[in-house]
Amino acid sequence: MLLAFLLVMQSAPAREAPPVLEFPTPGLDDPAAYEGYTARLYRDWRGNSVDIYIEGKTGRVVHVWADALNESIGFTVRASGGQEATAAVAAVAFDAGPATVWSTGGRGGRRWLRYSLTVQGGRSIRIGQILLGSMRIERDFGYAGRVRDPIDAPTFVVPEMAEFAKRMGAPYTDRLTPSVRLTSTARDWAMRASQPSLDGRNHLWLALRGDARTTLATLRGGVLTIRALGTRPVTFSVEIATDGAALDPLRRNQIFSTAFRRFADSAKSPRLEREISGFELLSSKQKLMGGLPTYATYFGRDMLMTALLMEPVWADTMPEFVMGAALAKLAPDGEVSHEEALGGQAIRENAAEFSRTGDRTLLRNLQATRENYWMVDDDFQLPVVAGHYFADGNVPIARKRAFVRRWGDALRKNLAYVIHQAAPYAHDPVATNLVRFKRDPDGYCHPGSWRDSRVGYAGGCFAFDVNVVWVPQALNAIAAIDSAFRALGESRSHTPKSPHASARRSARCLPTRQTTGVQSSRAAVCPVIRCVSPRSRSIAPVSRSRS
Repeated sequence: MLLAFLLVMQSAPAREAPPVLEFPTPGLDDPAAYEGYTARLYRDWRGNSVDIYIEGKTGRVVHVWADALNESIGFTVRASGGQEATAAVAAVAFDAGPATVWSTGGRGGRRWLRYSLTVQGGRSIRIGQILLGSMRIERDFGYAGRVRDPIDAPTFVVPEMAEFAKRMGAPYTDRLTPSVRLTSTARDWAMRASQPSLDGRNHLWLALRGDARTTLATLRGGVLTIRALGTRPVTFSVEIATDGAALDPLRRNQIFSTAFRRFADSAKSPRLEREISGFELLSSKQKLMGGLPTYATYFGRDMLMTALLMEPVWADTMPEFVMGAALAKLAPDGEVSHEEALGGQAIRENAAEFSRTGDRTLLRNLQATRENYWMVDDDFQLPVVAGHYFADGNVPIARKRAFVRRWGDALRKNLAYVIHQAAPYAHDPVATNLVRFKRDPDGYCHPGSWRDSRVGYAGGCFAFDVNVVWVPQALNAIAAIDSAFRALGESRSHTPKSPHASARRSARCLPTRQTTGVQSSRAAVCPVIRCVSPRSRSIAPVSRSRS
């Protein structure tokens, strides 16, 4: 009784939450172009983004909870009797009303969101293929085309988790699929599905509720059938909940400069307002997400490129959030993480590693975040962002100094890595000494830059953008950063070989784009070599880089 009382005391009262964005948007989008796809984006009680979309072609309804675990709750809705949804008409549609959000159990408790779906009058629908877990698994479910399986097909389980659970036994085998049950009274009915993460640390919940006076609900083989009892459209509510950790969202005045916000307010442009709201939904103190719904997590290159491209309209605090997010994930040698695997995806990758190696230390924390360091360009983009930040005269010295004291050691580690990577070509300027991609297990070079495609790089190992744009920009930035550190009184004797001097030595001879004439055979592989003045301190914006 006391525990129940305490939980009630910690519960936050429910509040209405209209959608932040809707797609297609009347007046901005052509609904035909969306081919039955509709989406609404909300904020939960903690301000975290929740992207709910209905894919009319397949009947898939997915809820992406863009929080600290990148979670997803999905199910498929089909018209009963074998009739499939068409591109124009899905089996269900969003109801016109707002969502409701609330939380229970205090800051570390559950967060809830409830909204309603509408079914055409006189129609029966079947709901199945319930999938609770990481958005990465929902994404693989779609990539594998499993949404076109029969509605009562066995629950999709990724092989890494299935193999791990089979090896470990209970309780892991019990956590592979959700539990589903239906309760009914004369007044209403409720189907509840729940599932813990494979390690049992976190949980997701789904509840569908309807009026027993207007609908009849039955559950068989994990498939819920809802039959309308009349000819009028009927609604049922969808409740989702998580006890996963939340992110700390950034608001508009933290993201955009005062001048830009004044401009946006004066423009009164619905399209611009949508772009700004969309950017807000992706922004938190911990990271800028790659995108919704599919990439609701950290991507190093995307975040760093965004920092450079958005400079004209950003608040001067934003680079601090961006750099902090990247520096918190550095590899021991200073490499920048391209992508994180967290929550259910971390469990999946750690389980696969355990199955491969038998390393039982992995069992201590299956949710330990795993970082992907295969990309190369982001390692050199971080110094450019840092160089722009320290060169910005609008950022108070006290804030710069506080940033260096918090993140200086990590930043120095990245700068030293960049210098080390650039040094071979500076010492001996032959093409094979350029910064190269890493090799995949099959011996081919992994496409470690923005094209992210082996075919796109024709199997090559030395990316033009990395060596001609990012490496020179990074080395120039390092020289400027070192000067800024000295001016702030934050230079350290243990900084490897003085970044300023090392950067100057590494930047003496750098590749640049060939503009005219026929070059030597060496230059045909590595276009024109130009010498950069050791005195160069300029940090040109990325948009002005020679490419």
